[in-house]
Amino acid sequence: MMNTHIGRQFGKLITAYTQGRQTYDKSVFQLLNKYAVPEHTLLDLACGTGIATEQLWKENFPNIHGCDIDTTMLQTAKQRLPQINFINGDSNQLPFAERAFNCITTFAAFHWFCNATALQEIRRILKKDGIFFIVNRHDVGEFREAYHRILENVTGKKLLSAKTAYEPIAALQKCQFSILEEYRLFRTEKYPLDQALQLCKSFSLWNYLSEKQQLAAIPQIEYLLERFTEQRIFLRKIELHCIVAKPV
Repeated sequence: MMNTHIGRQFGKLITAYTQGRQTYDKSVFQLLNKYAVPEHTLLDLACGTGIATEQLWKENFPNIHGCDIDTTMLQTAKQRLPQINFINGDSNQLPFAERAFNCITTFAAFHWFCNATALQEIRRILKKDGIFFIVNRHDVGEFREAYHRILENVTGKKLLSAKTAYEPIAALQKCQFSILEEYRLFRTEKYPLDQALQLCKSFSLWNYLSEKQQLAAIPQIEYLLERFTEQRIFLRKIELHCIVAKPV
């Protein structure tokens, strides 16, 4: 059985993560603006290095806080964004008072804590009529499957994605959240090839490879990227899946 704790150690991937990850499409924040106003107090849960947190702050949410379990990721966030309050915390035991936030956001992370314990904690710290805003990036097409096969071939092991059996709507409803809106947006993100390689090295499954296995995988990943490249730009087709929920 895979040790999912290893996959969650994003601090080990901090260099690739910082160089490879991109910001989010502006339409995501336009959706959030239907439910949140600048006066609201927001928490960006599982904020990582603060990519989305910074976008939220720039979208005129000055009362934004960030929280993540990984201290290495948080240290980078604090260095990048000294104007924002970042706190170390576990989604299953959040270090905040009851009814502290009007809105909790989470970007590309809910699959790590889509469970009853975390959702009860989110309910606890949301104000009455508070909003839980979830955004996930999903790769569309064969690229991510081919990448996955490369890693399995190099390790000789079956590697399960953190999104295996990920059913956010069902989990939310089971924990007495109502779904206010569900939104899917298809986009093509563009990466220079060197950034695309860093992106591939920032995915959680990369943590399961030894250094020797990583070196063996890199030429195969570079060859894979070339298949989805036009004029030296990697074209990543994605679905942005947004969910707006609130406790019943």
